[in-house]
Amino acid sequence: MRASREAPVAIAPLDALSRLREIGLGFAVSQSFFAACEMGVFDLLEGGPKTLDALASELKVEAEGLRRLLVVLHRLQLVERRGDTFSNSELGSFLTSSSRYHMNGLAKIEKFVRMWEYLPDALKTYGPVWVQAFGVPSQEIFVELYADPVQLRRFCDYMDSYSVAIGEEIAERYDFSKHRCILDVAGGPGGLSRTIGQRHPHLHGIVMDLPPVLEVTRERIAAAGLSDRYRTETADLFEGPYPKGADVATLSWILHDWNDEKALAILRHCHEALPPDGVLLISEMVMNDDFSGSSLWSEVYSLFMLVCCESSGRERTESEHRALLREAGFASAEILRSHGPRDLVVARKVAK
Repeated sequence: MRASREAPVAIAPLDALSRLREIGLGFAVSQSFFAACEMGVFDLLEGGPKTLDALASELKVEAEGLRRLLVVLHRLQLVERRGDTFSNSELGSFLTSSSRYHMNGLAKIEKFVRMWEYLPDALKTYGPVWVQAFGVPSQEIFVELYADPVQLRRFCDYMDSYSVAIGEEIAERYDFSKHRCILDVAGGPGGLSRTIGQRHPHLHGIVMDLPPVLEVTRERIAAAGLSDRYRTETADLFEGPYPKGADVATLSWILHDWNDEKALAILRHCHEALPPDGVLLISEMVMNDDFSGSSLWSEVYSLFMLVCCESSGRERTESEHRALLREAGFASAEILRSHGPRDLVVARKVAK
């Protein structure tokens, strides 16, 4: 007789409905998060618990509507609740404006949110959807962003919302004792290298980016107490040359924006800027060779790149990273997996 196989366990219709509703209404959760950050809920609760009525009065909103938002935030573990009195949870405290981690910057991505409406277009054209969403290409959007100090600072907050916490992990996991100067390539406000410099006081630093961005960078370097060790320099990401004098360089979520040709140009400029035995640290989500990620969010970000970056900008696999680094002249690449949002690729320039 043939061995019988157990029938697969069926998903109950109500279980299916609950899970699919959770997926379909995910936008409502993120919009609740965005609204709370934009309204300043976490800043108002920073000083201690507030009643619903007091908070509604300060926010100039209706109390009953605010209660609904706060109940959602409580479910998300962003606020604590005792009756009609609310306070920041430990997680919510990361979202205050005074937090050194700038995680309220995670809510400052309204342009990207709008672009996701055009995901079907991105899938058809295999390219970004700036024109569909805003009527102009990305170059014009970023020219406008760099010219507007308010928009630029919002974008810098978004960059720092990832870079500061990830910088702490890199500062702990990688041995910087043998290095003396770090070059933060296209470093934006410098959150990654600033954090590393604060943890390793022997290090000097150079943050490289465009002039409008570097105005914000210098402010944040000063606020971090690093003005005596860190400086800023301007260089074109693709044309180079990059500043010299550093023996370790970082690329923090840079390569995934670009196709292989441009990514290779960036890596070659890094190779040229580093001395023999210099090290390049690449902070990226490294996909598995079957294009899966370590989590849902790494896979979502790979799709994110399709929506907002040029064709072939993507989260790359281990093999793709190694191949690009080898072609750029780096001798070896070690991949350090992280439990956080990004992994670390450590590449070394061989001494001739």
